[in-house]
Amino acid sequence: MRAQAANGWVNEWGAPVGGAFLVHVAVAVLASVTLVMPIRQVIVEPAIIDAEVIDVRVIEAEARRLRERHAAEQRAAAMTKARTVERELAAAAAVAAGQAEARRAREAELAKARLAQLKREREASAQLTREIDLKQSLAAEERRTKALRSGAMAKYMEAIRQKVVRNWIKPAVLPANLACVVAVEQLPTGDVVKAEVVSCNGDDTVRRSIESAVLRASPLPQPSDRALWDRRIEFIFKPGSTK
Repeated sequence: MRAQAANGWVNEWGAPVGGAFLVHVAVAVLASVTLVMPIRQVIVEPAIIDAEVIDVRVIEAEARRLRERHAAEQRAAAMTKARTVERELAAAAAVAAGQAEARRAREAELAKARLAQLKREREASAQLTREIDLKQSLAAEERRTKALRSGAMAKYMEAIRQKVVRNWIKPAVLPANLACVVAVEQLPTGDVVKAEVVSCNGDDTVRRSIESAVLRASPLPQPSDRALWDRRIEFIFKPGSTK
C-alpha cells in the first residue's frame, strides 16, 4: 500500500514521491501529446484530401471522356444514317428516272405505232376513195355515153335553147342565119352563174342581147339523165331553129 508522507506521496517501495515530480511528469505527458497530435493531423489529413481530389478529377475526366466518346459515336451514327438515307434516295431517284425513261420510251413506241397505223388507215381510205371516185366516174361516163347515144343530150340542149329564145329581146338589126355558140356556167340547180357568147356572126349588140337572155332564162332546164349535167355547157343559139 502506498503511504502518504508529510510533504508528498510514498511509492510501494517506500520511496517518497514529491509533488514537483508529479508536476513534471504531467507536463511531459501533455507536451508529448501536444507534439504528437498536430503532426499526425498534418501528415494524415492532407493525404486523405489529396487522394479525394485526385479521385474526383479522375472520375470527372473519365466521365468527360465517356461523354465525348458517346457524342462522337452519336455523330458518327448520324452521319452514317444520313449517308445511308442519301444513298437510298439516290437509288430511288435512279430507279424513278429509269422507270420514267422506260415509260417515255414505251409511250414513244406506242405513239409511233399509232401514227404508223393512222398513216396506213389514211392511205387505205385515200386509195378506197380514189377507187370509188374512179368507179363513179367510169359509171357516169358510161351513162353519159349511153345518154348521148340515145339523143338525150340533144333534147337537153334544145330545151335550153328554146328557153333562152323565149327570154330573148331581139335587137333591131339581125344578120341572116344568126348562129352563136354560147358558154354557160351553172349551178346544180340550173341557176346561171355566167353567160358568154364564144363565137357569133352578129355584132356586139346581138351578143349582149343573147347573154342577157341566158341570164333571164335562169334557172335552165335540167337533163333527163343526171349524167348529162355539167357545170359548164355550150349550146348553139339559133333563134329560128327548131333543133
